[in-house]
Amino acid sequence: MVERTPLVAIVADGEEIFTALEPAASTLDVLHVPYEKKALSAHHDPDGLREYASTAWERGLRTIIVGEKGASHLAGMIKSFAGAVQLLVVLQYTDDLKGLDSVASALAMPAKVPVAIMGFDTPGAINAAVFAADGLAGVHPEIAAALLEYRARYQEEVLEANGRL
Repeated sequence: MVERTPLVAIVADGEEIFTALEPAASTLDVLHVPYEKKALSAHHDPDGLREYASTAWERGLRTIIVGEKGASHLAGMIKSFAGAVQLLVVLQYTDDLKGLDSVASALAMPAKVPVAIMGFDTPGAINAAVFAADGLAGVHPEIAAALLEYRARYQEEVLEANGRL
């Protein structure tokens, strides 16, 4: 298989969140979107975060999917350095506030630091991958074809379910 430059990054600050983002990775695989994974921390390695985010576009990244649990510091900091790279946030439920802290934090981004909230946990991770692929499909025919096939399979599943009712 030919190595391709990653177009999407999946970023989190810990293994627990990477585990929750695995559905994004598997969906990107199905949609033939090359990606990379990177552990970053807004608090513990701000210089590494700045270096990674500020060079994202020139390295070919067009979307960064960020897993957040609690305050959305990672997403906001990445976006502040990543320029035109689209930033998609997948929130994780928290025990104390059921994820409302994550929602409030992501929604409170200042003007000119746009991030898009894709949802919580597995559905959010899958939606982030599909949204990223949608944005790339216009210039990558192989991704567009994979998206059409992906959606056709889902349509078949719905029709089959109706047949069983």
